[in-house]
Amino acid sequence: MSEFHRYWMEFFFVVLMILGIVIALASPSAVISYVIIFLVGMAAGRLIYIRKHNIQLPYFLIIAGFVVGYLIGAYYGSRRLIIILFIIGSMLSYKLYDRKILKDVRC
Repeated sequence: MSEFHRYWMEFFFVVLMILGIVIALASPSAVISYVIIFLVGMAAGRLIYIRKHNIQLPYFLIIAGFVVGYLIGAYYGSRRLIIILFIIGSMLSYKLYDRKILKDVRC
């Protein structure tokens, strides 16, 4: 456990990849898969906006881990459309936070 600080990125990459597989396998239709990945893209855009001044590679890799896992587990729907919806969701969320249309409320 003392080495966790050195390998936290790899750990969360694998955990989110497995979570992505499970969520993708649990979605019963292509439409639900598309909605889920769009919302995940929105959450990723928020994370990137929050960390925009000090974004680091590990955060991108962890996000990519979930997307890779989701693509592995996606039984319904087009993989290309899943990637496109994820990118659109993350860009839309980032722009909405950047223009102060959506507000980040932290305690």
